[in-house]
Amino acid sequence: MHSKLIWSKPVPFKVSLFAWRTIKNIIPTKGNLRRKEVLPANSIMCSGGCVQDESINHLLLDCDFFGCIWHFVHHWLDISTVVSSDIGCHAQQYFDAHAFDKNNSENLNVYATKQS
Repeated sequence: MHSKLIWSKPVPFKVSLFAWRTIKNIIPTKGNLRRKEVLPANSIMCSGGCVQDESINHLLLDCDFFGCIWHFVHHWLDISTVVSSDIGCHAQQYFDAHAFDKNNSENLNVYATKQS
């Protein structure tokens, strides 16, 4: 899924790595650590204080504490959209709906210009 865009030169490596790990669902959330039997079953509640299990979808999209970041990102980028409840669909939404084109690195420079 859009691996050429994720690994594009204008995107900082740490951002690319996080995006790739997120889409592959290999971020060490409590739910993933439980599946690998690193954590006991009773310790997978969200770090944000929710009463839901901590998964990548929950943390980045549904959590009242951490998931609200998308409101600020949308405001910062001056876009209006509906946030998907699946991280893969969410990434697809950004790549497709916001005209990210691997051949046009201009739209990838948002990160650099917004840092100033």
